[in-house]
Amino acid sequence: SRKVRVVHTGLPRIEFLERGAARAALGLPPEPFIAGVIGRVELEKGADVALAALPPLRAAVPGALLAFLGPEEKSRLDGQSGPLRAAAAGLSGAALFLGERPEAAPLLRAFDVILHPARHDALPRVLIEALFAGVPVVASTVGGIPEMIESGRSGLLVPSGDPLALAAAAVALARDPSLRSRLAEAAGQRAARLFGIDAMLRDILAVYAELVPLAARPPLPAREVTR
Repeated sequence: SRKVRVVHTGLPRIEFLERGAARAALGLPPEPFIAGVIGRVELEKGADVALAALPPLRAAVPGALLAFLGPEEKSRLDGQSGPLRAAAAGLSGAALFLGERPEAAPLLRAFDVILHPARHDALPRVLIEALFAGVPVVASTVGGIPEMIESGRSGLLVPSGDPLALAAAAVALARDPSLRSRLAEAAGQRAARLFGIDAMLRDILAVYAELVPLAARPPLPAREVTR
C-alpha cells in the first residue's frame, strides 16, 4: 500500500564483551566451535530442531558444542525441565543449558554462530543484536526474519523445521572462517543502516514530516522556541 511506511526497531549502542571474556562470563571453554541459541528454550523457538542438528554438526566438526542461553520451558505435568533437556541427555554433554541472563546481549560474542530455528517469529530482537555483535546468524525463513537477514550476504537462512539444513549451514560457517568474517562485516553494516537508534528516529521524524508538512505546522509558542 502507498500509505504504509516501515520503521524498523532501533537499538541503542551495546557494549559487547570480546569472545574470551564473554566465554569466561558464561563458563564456556575457550577453544571449541560453539553454536548459541538465545531466548526461551522451547518448541516454538525450534529448540528441538537445534538439538536434532547437533549430531550432524559434531560429525562434521568434532568437539562442537550447542549452548542454550535463556529460560527453559517446564513440563506442565511435573514442573521439571521439559523433554528438550531429556533429549539432550544422550548427547554426551555437547548440549549446554546456561540458564537465563537478564542482559544477554553483551555476551553474544561468546558464540561462533547464532542459531535461530524458530517456527514463527515477527522481528526477533536477538538477531538485531547478533548483527551488531558481528556474530554470523543461521535462521529460519519465517515471519520478519527475511527482512533482517539477506541470506548469503548478512547471514544464512534455512527452511523452518529442517535440522539437516540448519546443521549444513552451521558446518559451512565452521569450516570457512573467511565466510564468517564476510557475513559478520556485512551484518554490522546492515544493522547500522537499518536498526540503529539514529535510523529509527530519522524514519519516525520522516513520517511526521510527511503527515504534517512544514508550511502547515503551527508556530511554537515563544517560550518553547527559546527553551
